[in-house]
Amino acid sequence: MLRLGHFNFSQDYLDYGYKELTIAAIPDAKHALEPNALHIWPRGSHMLIALPNVDGTFACILFLPFEGKASFASLDSETRFLEFFESNFPDAVPLMPQLRENFRDNPMGSMVTIKCSPWHVDAKSLLIGDAAHAIVRSSGKE
Repeated sequence: MLRLGHFNFSQDYLDYGYKELTIAAIPDAKHALEPNALHIWPRGSHMLIALPNVDGTFACILFLPFEGKASFASLDSETRFLEFFESNFPDAVPLMPQLRENFRDNPMGSMVTIKCSPWHVDAKSLLIGDAAHAIVRSSGKE
């Protein structure tokens, strides 16, 4: 659609990124935390959330600014990352035996808001969902 002309498109990156982490299952594939809840550790400019998986693990997402005192830029080594986690999320650390590997192996992601119009071409093609208008839900920004 970008090649058609008269197509408006914008993408705005947030100043925050994320890294996916894991809370391990306890024996018998049980959840280490209440599975029927959204777990959130808010910490001012950053936060950790945990969402339950059916295998007893939790998918965790660490949200941090890209730059600044508490940021991905400041966590430039495994040691600094682990110290940051132990200082900010001490109750989560014992639940995350793969924290070191998660930091090393999982990429840092970006969050973006996308807007475009029109969403259709001559009743032949139609953009729907995030392809037409993606918004980072937790940012409150449109």
